[in-house]
Amino acid sequence: MLGMHRSGTSALSGVLARLGCTPPATLMPASAANERGFFESSEVYELHNAMLDQLGSSWADWRPIPENWFASDAAETFRARAVDVLRDEFEDAPLFVLKDPRICRLFPFWRDALDMLEIEPLILHIHRNPLDVAASLNRHHNMPEEEALLLWLRHILDAEAFTRGTPRHFVDYDGLLQDWGQEVSKMEGAFGLTLDQMDDDAVDGFLTRDLRHFQTAPDVLINDPALSGWVGVVLDVFDRWAKGGENTDDHKTLDQIGESLRSASPFLMRLLDANQTLRDALSDPDRLQPGLQDELEQTRIALHTASAEVKALQTTQAAMQAAIDDADQKRADLERDLASEQAQAASIKTSLVAERNRAASAEEAAASLRSDMQALNNALSEARAASTQSDRALAEARANLDSFRAEAEQRVKSLQDAINAERSARAQAQRNYVDIKHSNSWRVTAPLRHLMRLLRGS
Repeated sequence: MLGMHRSGTSALSGVLARLGCTPPATLMPASAANERGFFESSEVYELHNAMLDQLGSSWADWRPIPENWFASDAAETFRARAVDVLRDEFEDAPLFVLKDPRICRLFPFWRDALDMLEIEPLILHIHRNPLDVAASLNRHHNMPEEEALLLWLRHILDAEAFTRGTPRHFVDYDGLLQDWGQEVSKMEGAFGLTLDQMDDDAVDGFLTRDLRHFQTAPDVLINDPALSGWVGVVLDVFDRWAKGGENTDDHKTLDQIGESLRSASPFLMRLLDANQTLRDALSDPDRLQPGLQDELEQTRIALHTASAEVKALQTTQAAMQAAIDDADQKRADLERDLASEQAQAASIKTSLVAERNRAASAEEAAASLRSDMQALNNALSEARAASTQSDRALAEARANLDSFRAEAEQRVKSLQDAINAERSARAQAQRNYVDIKHSNSWRVTAPLRHLMRLLRGS
């Protein structure tokens, strides 16, 4: 659980504890600052105090933790203690809540400790309007608004940057109070979990409206100058992420603000120190002795100088941002042109491939046609050779036919002569027969011929 102090981390931890997540074994007791409990481990609290003391820091320090500290021998010693604390506080719980706002600045330390125990972190980021956070910190810790806003920026920017690449989900404190069931459903969807929601009445009884002691009116939010710069931009990003999910396009904006905050830190420290000195002097008029008058004047001069430096830095930052925006626009234009050129190139490439395919098909068809033509030429040559042989055979056959025809004609003539001779012989025989029948001898021998037929018939 990651979130700035006074941003609803305790409320969200209390909800999860009532939905089956294991809280720490040694809970910090409730106090006037949090009547329903912090849901934090006393052991983790003490460990953080020791770590920050060793670093020369505190919970209210808005400066970043030095990056080289996380790999130091001191960090390794504390890390061994952190592993023991995790074992003692949560034992073998499959799903537990580790929560302390200072983890926002110390997440790389805790990530290594969790890795040593082979525990996969699921990060819940919860945020609240920074003006409400500042009002609450001023009430409970007398913290000036400008320091509270810087502390808010440090916690929320570090927590976001440190947890990129880790499963995470973003929650808005106001959204949690308005409809905790919907927020829990979104968490379950983000992490692929199913929490025990059988005890809804217990959650409703715990998460009531009186948890919120400060709520800035909408018109104040719109017009407050504190929300016109870094704070307002970061708040807008986290509000959008809580409603519609993380957009990685915003990472660049958050990184730019984080880098600007680091660059401005020396000037801001001088400004805040001078401002605090002035506050201390004004809060105790008895201290304004003659010697302190000079100190107050020097403080005012330092405050004016620091303010001018901050304004100059802001002007430079605005110019840099304008240049970055212009470069981004040019890059977007170039990317759009490049995308158009790439689309055209892809279209040309597609057409070229189609033409190549058609050319290959045409070449295949031409090769097939050439093969067919060669086969046809071969067949034609064979046919011509066969035709030549046929011509010779035909000439021979014609010669044979002519010879046969001559022989046949000769035979026909001979047969015709024989037929004519036969016909002449028959005609002569017929004439002879007629002559015989009409002769006397034929009539004389008629009885004899009749007798002969009778004899043949019997």
